Amino acid sequence: RRNNHKFLENYFSDNNFNFLHRSDKTVPWRFNLFINNRDQILKTLLNENIKISSWYPNLGFFFDFNVINKNEKAIDNDLSKKILNIWINEEIDKQYLSNISRRIIQLYDDINSFIKYN
Repeated sequence: RRNNHKFLENYFSDNNFNFLHRSDKTVPWRFNLFINNRDQILKTLLNENIKISSWYPNLGFFFDFNVINKNEKAIDNDLSKKILNIWINEEIDKQYLSNISRRIIQLYDDINSFIKYN
């Protein structure tokens, strides 16, 4: 999982995407990519049977809402709307990751081109 995470870090860094950076000492469960217009991309990828999710726990449920300030809730909600989780476990190889990454970038570019010209 560490190697797959590092592979995706390099791939998406080269393409100017935001993602969660991990310490070399941690073992990541998923690669967390943050992307605008995530829902359209997610739906397409799921229809293509790509192992991906958007699950992100809204931490507000674990804390008293009176204690959390408005900025923290806004950040938490923003993360939950943009996160795209890519599987990186042992069943995933580099070719699969390359294909997924290229597809995400293609969809992202297509959606942004459509928005730009409409």
